[in-house]
Amino acid sequence: MAQILIVDDNQKIRRMLSRALCDYRIETAVSGKEALLKISSNQFHAVLLDVVLPDANDLELLKEIKKLQPFCHVIVMTGYASITLAVEAIKIGAYDFIEKPFTPSIIRNLIKKAIDESGI
Repeated sequence: MAQILIVDDNQKIRRMLSRALCDYRIETAVSGKEALLKISSNQFHAVLLDVVLPDANDLELLKEIKKLQPFCHVIVMTGYASITLAVEAIKIGAYDFIEKPFTPSIIRNLIKKAIDESGI
């Protein structure tokens, strides 16, 4: 079973994503520091990453995740989307970029596609 890490400081979003992805093993993190600790000690197939966290600077956390787990599909989520940010995220290695708010079905489909492509 695929393992997914949800990184978001908003409890409502973490809960909604956890429920939407109940077919997978889910871990959550509320900060960049917590996310890096979990990434360092667990293998994740996908990460849902909010780029606006209290202790993380824009896409720096994405860079660190891709260094630690280069084959992990990272989906960047933000409520402050811009074309520049999206292009930069994809260049760094994000699998996809999604703007908040989104529906659970969009996330389910995106994670299913990422997991299918990874061959799990």
